[in-house]
Amino acid sequence: MRIVKVILSVLSLAIFLLGCDMVPASDVDFAKYVFTRMAKGSLGVEKYIGWESLKAVGVDVGGTYKKFNEKDKLGYRKAFLKNYSFSFRTAGGSLKYFHNWRIHSQDSAKTTIAVSTQNLTLLLDISNDSRNKRKLIGMDWLKKDN
Repeated sequence: MRIVKVILSVLSLAIFLLGCDMVPASDVDFAKYVFTRMAKGSLGVEKYIGWESLKAVGVDVGGTYKKFNEKDKLGYRKAFLKNYSFSFRTAGGSLKYFHNWRIHSQDSAKTTIAVSTQNLTLLLDISNDSRNKRKLIGMDWLKKDN
């Protein structure tokens, strides 16, 4: 009887863990996690994006997002993620080209993660909220000095 209880406990824990979204602890791993899921078009990643304040490559996504009602916001999030993934793949993007993930800068409001590609560096801004409330709030290419 005791073995049955242990087996049931282990199975319950496994089912629970498989159903949970295991968000990485470090800011670097969190940025990689969110970016990878965005590139793959995973709609589940939307909860890790700060939609109200998101700026992506010079576009104030948050400003546009704030203008919608709740129903339209849901549609906007889905469309954004699908289009982002489609554009990423269409432009020849591949996750294998992204390497050397690291902290670029940090202040009280955000941590900026840098990731190198073949010729450019992508910057991803992560809000400095508690571990369970961090959000991607910015994406842009590092400008090179001429």
